[in-house]
Amino acid sequence: MKKGRYVDYHCTGHRGKRPEPYTREETLEDRFAGRLRKLVIPAEIITWLEQELVTSDAREQAKRDQA
Repeated sequence: MKKGRYVDYHCTGHRGKRPEPYTREETLEDRFAGRLRKLVIPAEIITWLEQELVTSDAREQAKRDQA
């Protein structure tokens, strides 16, 4: 925390030192969100995930009913 308002992160040097000593939390959030916006999930994976979610929900509901 800087000045009780800002959260800064620093490089650990694991993959080599970075030129900036600190990075603000907002900067990291923006970069991460930008990467996520570019993420494309194939339709067949989304279909599979939906089916798994329905199956999982049904299993959990059955466990609750049995309890």
